[in-house]
Amino acid sequence: MHGNNRSLNRLTLSAALASLLALGACAPFARQDPPGLLGALVDRAPPIVAVKATGPYGDPLAEPVEPLLSADIADQIVGFPLRSSLSPDARLSLAAASLRAASAMTGTIVQWQSADASGAVVPARDVYRSHRGDICRDLQQQAKSARGSPTADLVTLCHADLGDGRVYWLPGSPD
Repeated sequence: MHGNNRSLNRLTLSAALASLLALGACAPFARQDPPGLLGALVDRAPPIVAVKATGPYGDPLAEPVEPLLSADIADQIVGFPLRSSLSPDARLSLAAASLRAASAMTGTIVQWQSADASGAVVPARDVYRSHRGDICRDLQQQAKSARGSPTADLVTLCHADLGDGRVYWLPGSPD
């Protein structure tokens, strides 16, 4: 007699639990009504965070972008025989073309031009790992200024991490 009563209680409890779960499943997923006072304190929206992009890849539509190549780095990239015969503007153009050529396929001609000079940069050989462990590339820099004869020089550029998230090809020692 007691055994029947216990199974009836368990059956009633199971039926009540199943009906509560079924009703809970029908509840809407999104909150339809505004939260009360306690809910407003607990369920606050996160604060708006203003992200300002700066550096070499800032927001190009909103603010001017700083140049990636300074005059000092350009002077390091340009070969010594060319450095003395080119103007600062021409050295910047040649250095920018050298950076593009360092990432180009071997034999690709990268043209450059400034107000008083022009020329080309050609990757002379594939990228290689030097004896010091640096990743390097040999480039043939060519320039012809308006007042001088054509000049060429072979330079070696190696990957250099400047520590601020920028990686440049900077002059290195050839192997």
